Amino acid sequence: MDSNALITAQRALRQRLLDAPLSDGDSRGQRDLAAHLLLYLDDPQACWRMALGWLQQELDVDRVDGGFCAPTASAYQACAEATRRDREVPTMLDVAFDVHWTGIQSVLQSRSLVVMPSIQQDHSLGEDVLQILQNKGTCSKMAMPVLGAGGAIGIVCADWLDDRPDVSARAERFEHVVRQVLSPVLTATLELLDDRSLTALQRRLGVPEDLLTPAEWRVAHLVAMGLSYKEIARQLGRSFSTVDHQLRSIRSKLDVPSTAKLMGLLAMSGQLPMSASQAGRHQAM
Repeated sequence: MDSNALITAQRALRQRLLDAPLSDGDSRGQRDLAAHLLLYLDDPQACWRMALGWLQQELDVDRVDGGFCAPTASAYQACAEATRRDREVPTMLDVAFDVHWTGIQSVLQSRSLVVMPSIQQDHSLGEDVLQILQNKGTCSKMAMPVLGAGGAIGIVCADWLDDRPDVSARAERFEHVVRQVLSPVLTATLELLDDRSLTALQRRLGVPEDLLTPAEWRVAHLVAMGLSYKEIARQLGRSFSTVDHQLRSIRSKLDVPSTAKLMGLLAMSGQLPMSASQAGRHQAM
């Protein structure tokens, strides 16, 4: 990674998150979280784990999970979670959601927090998502998109396994931290893709490192995260036509006929979570 780029990003976020006077909704604890996240700005997974662990304790919630995703992705799967230690809590890390499902799109398309005091009475989830949440013991839920400059880049969820009439009382705190801290930090991590991430992708695909150019590997990495052409162009500071040309080159070199099949290849390599049925659909394309 370019150390100058990392230092510049840390400095900009420090001014935004730490140096300004405390505003409504800010707290010392929130600033402590932000300060720790800046130390791991080059490690997205560490940022996820740290932020979710902080939210779980701060909100006294049974489970908090989250991961990168965009509205145009094919599948979403949490990459990290934090759960209550004094009870058995089912994991969400083994579930792949179809991004086209109503419940997932309603969160990704929202620019604010979605509060569900009772999932049984919430009709925005759709039957597919509702069934999964019921199987995981969820009774009450909050969900919010992680927002970048071009829209959603991820999802954060907080679940209670028992009915909690005070869920809404935690909503403002949850939304403030996700919007003011987690969103700018995770946006910066995507802008600081390093060579280690790209090398990991190369190993998983099992192709020669020099098969794609460094720029093409970065585009492939962002495709694996589910970002759209427009979002990739914004992240890399390239034009839409340049990204389109690079994707055509990537598909040609990897011998895949479409971006959908490219995402399927990345999914089966372990880079993009996807259920077996979803992978099958992509193979058929």
